[in-house]
Amino acid sequence: MNHKTFTDGHEFFSPSHVSKSLLALPVLFVFLLAGCVTTEEATKLQGNVSSLQGDFYQFRQSTDARLSKIEKEQENLSKQVVNMYSSVDNRDEKIRNIMGKLDELDYQIKTYWAETKAMASTKRSPEQLPPVLTQGTQGTQGTQGTQGTRQPTKTPAKTD
Repeated sequence: MNHKTFTDGHEFFSPSHVSKSLLALPVLFVFLLAGCVTTEEATKLQGNVSSLQGDFYQFRQSTDARLSKIEKEQENLSKQVVNMYSSVDNRDEKIRNIMGKLDELDYQIKTYWAETKAMASTKRSPEQLPPVLTQGTQGTQGTQGTQGTRQPTKTPAKTD
């Protein structure tokens, strides 16, 4: 018989072989009706046809099972890809938030450093305290001497 095998070792008949066998059936039946075939040959042919039908049925069942398995795997992979993209988007959003906070802190540090330099260059008296930075605002200075209270200001976040 003309057999081919899958890489996993399962055998199947080539479609051309199966179609040729199926096309030969009417010819065989014509010979049977004409009386050119003996009973023994007819029985043998019937056995071969039954064997081919059984092999074809098994091939179809195994192919359907493999296709079903492949479809399920493809569906699972699609779900995993969607979940991965969602996770990447969430992480990108978290990174953008962290970068915004870092930019804000960078601005606050630069502002504080500039004020500290300015105070050092003007040689302020020891009673005047440097500004205290809190989350998003600057604190107040003491009210000693002739200087008044400094108003808290919101520091703008840099945008890229």
